[in-house]
Amino acid sequence: MGGVGKAFLEQLSNYITSNRSAPHTLIPIVVSRSSAAVISQDYSPISLSTALDDLASSTTKPLSFPDEALSYFKGAPGEVILVDNTSDEKLAAYYPALLKNGVHIATPNKKGFSSDITLWDSIFASARGPSNQEGGYVFHEATVGAGLPVLSTLRELIETGDKIRKIEGIFSGTMSFLFNTFAPVGSSSSAKFSEVVVKARDLGYTVSDPARTISDQKLTIYYATGA
Repeated sequence: MGGVGKAFLEQLSNYITSNRSAPHTLIPIVVSRSSAAVISQDYSPISLSTALDDLASSTTKPLSFPDEALSYFKGAPGEVILVDNTSDEKLAAYYPALLKNGVHIATPNKKGFSSDITLWDSIFASARGPSNQEGGYVFHEATVGAGLPVLSTLRELIETGDKIRKIEGIFSGTMSFLFNTFAPVGSSSSAKFSEVVVKARDLGYTVSDPARTISDQKLTIYYATGA
């Protein structure tokens, strides 16, 4: 449960609290990180208000994918949605097996949609759609745009007849913050680039190693003086 996972739990808790009269009820049954999990053995709701503390003290191992996880999911009294807030390529590789067994997936994990094209093909061949009414639904976003709903917006524009002529921008929330905060010496801001990176880290805008974030972006910074 990193920053994204914690934020999602808070959003989910608020949604469940404010939609008690909705026709469908969301019941959290598993909260997991790579080394431990909180698992509802009888599929009764996990308390989201204590989930992080329960996870921190848990000695229960996470469900292993795909066999143990599928066995558990199939025992649930309702349909199951897996929310994958990781960036784990191994977990993304199990999407086809999960979808074929009717498990729905909602994820910002880029790895299933930006690695090998065979995985992409397998995911959507297994997902529910016009040619397959048996699989689970798959919803993925944040592959570009640093979490903005860019993909669904572009898809709707294309489906209604618009054509994309050009796409440009800074497709990273971390980079956007750095560019908007840092200014070269001589401007009204005297902040050093290293100080801005530290601030971004303290605000939770970077991974644990900001240097790796910048390196992974293959970042080159240019700025002009005079004209």
